[in-house]
Amino acid sequence: MSNKYPIIFKTPKKFCVQNVKYFLINIERIFGMENKHQVGVFFNVANTKKVDILGLLLIYKFLNYTVKKHCFANPATNLRDNKEVSRMMKKIGFEKLVDENFTIKNPDETKTDYTESEGLFIAPIVLRRDGCNNINKVEKKIKDYYNQNEISSSILQCIGELSSNFQEHAVEDTQSVLVAIGNKDYIEIACADNGEGIISSLKSVLKEKYNNGYDVIRRSVDENVTSKPDGGHMGCGLWIVNQYVTATKGVMHIYSQNAYLKNNEGEIKCGESPFWKGTIIYIKMPLKNKEPFTRVMYEKEKNLELNYKGIELKFI
Repeated sequence: MSNKYPIIFKTPKKFCVQNVKYFLINIERIFGMENKHQVGVFFNVANTKKVDILGLLLIYKFLNYTVKKHCFANPATNLRDNKEVSRMMKKIGFEKLVDENFTIKNPDETKTDYTESEGLFIAPIVLRRDGCNNINKVEKKIKDYYNQNEISSSILQCIGELSSNFQEHAVEDTQSVLVAIGNKDYIEIACADNGEGIISSLKSVLKEKYNNGYDVIRRSVDENVTSKPDGGHMGCGLWIVNQYVTATKGVMHIYSQNAYLKNNEGEIKCGESPFWKGTIIYIKMPLKNKEPFTRVMYEKEKNLELNYKGIELKFI
């Protein structure tokens, strides 16, 4: 294979959130290959024995970026030969999204939808800036599935905040995609795009000066921090998501440009990362106990009252 395909990109054996860094190391050079039409490229997924929704999302984003940006000329892949990866792509809905993007001239990306089979699935949803997506259609389904107001409201808020951040803070429409999977015990949500990225968009508006990207990405989960201070944004999006993750002892991973942030059960670590053009966010929260969700919702309401203290509001 090495003679026929001198350039090989590969996925890790366990393509899950814990191994994302290894994939990014392997593929980061694609972001300097726009319009290169590189020949002799092979995308090898034969090694992958296990994959989660983040792994599936990044496989799709790799394919989507390299095709849309004309990075390769006649690349090859053994993606469909890997039965486990193909099964998961079909089950979650990525197979249809891949087929439509690469075989249909004008795919109708708004048809991906919520499904329910052995749990909750929100099929890959393309978050288009023109608002033509079905992110709002899943609200009733989630409320019906999680028959507890605190939990369903918290999940919807996290999905809403993440999708809003990707839609409104992207400089251009860069195929932001959100997918979720879960059951009564947990929920996983992943979203990724190839836009400007958190560091570039946030660094330009922060009053403090930072010498590295990971200090900037650390600020992205602080309250009242936003890349659009003049656009009516309060800076609560990633902050409230981070509050839910911390309260539930869940997990949140953010990769953007050359930095990462990891919140593992409330312990936050930041550092340098292989380059990713845009932003990747993954969260996983346990759902068995509704008390942490209730507590965060209460704290949020209390903070909103403090923020508006002294301002006279008229409700008509």
